[in-house]
Amino acid sequence: MQPEALRAGVGDELACTVSSGAGDRCVVEVKRLHPTQMAIGTRAVERRARDMAEKTPDQRDRLLAEKRVPIVVGPGGKLYLVDRHHLVRALMLDGIDRTYATVKANLSSSDDFWGTMTRNGWVLLCDENGRGPRDPSALPDSIADLKDDPYRSLAASVQDEGGFAKPKHDVPFLEFWWANFFRSRLEIGSDFEAAISKAKELALSPEACGLPGYKGSKSGCEPTARRCLP
Repeated sequence: MQPEALRAGVGDELACTVSSGAGDRCVVEVKRLHPTQMAIGTRAVERRARDMAEKTPDQRDRLLAEKRVPIVVGPGGKLYLVDRHHLVRALMLDGIDRTYATVKANLSSSDDFWGTMTRNGWVLLCDENGRGPRDPSALPDSIADLKDDPYRSLAASVQDEGGFAKPKHDVPFLEFWWANFFRSRLEIGSDFEAAISKAKELALSPEACGLPGYKGSKSGCEPTARRCLP
């Protein structure tokens, strides 16, 4: 049985529109959101959806008010999700049709929309295999159409188990940089738990010291370049 849709209380805030400006807090229908990445970790999404389904409507409402999704208003009034794609996909799986949002910028009249998005770190143009960069035209039109990257799920599990930390300063698409680190060093295979164990060892090794969130000694480390695989 699917949980009931997000409680009516979210209607106390206005809907996000083409006129919404930076800093505005509003409510958005999840089906209206356009992704700024090409993949998600399906296993991580399903786990989040299960956790969400176990909450009461009031608990979900408080959680979503706390974890507002950041959006950018683009040309044509399109609403672009610039983080928390996994959360929004989980809401879709649970039949929750709206959530709280915060507007980061209104670029509806921008002549260089994707250039601005790229410079601000608001788009990731690596595909589900970590390769790129692809052209923005390759981005899916809907959150529901994002492809599965198993290594993104692996990175989420490693982070949850303490393999790496969330930095104090926001690092856009952090888990994808870790996913690409693991991708070139281990095969996930059929035993996901065994892959997590191996990935945790890698995450704590000196080999990973240049990645944001690394928990070992950073003495002598050079920052790892944050880019798609060739």
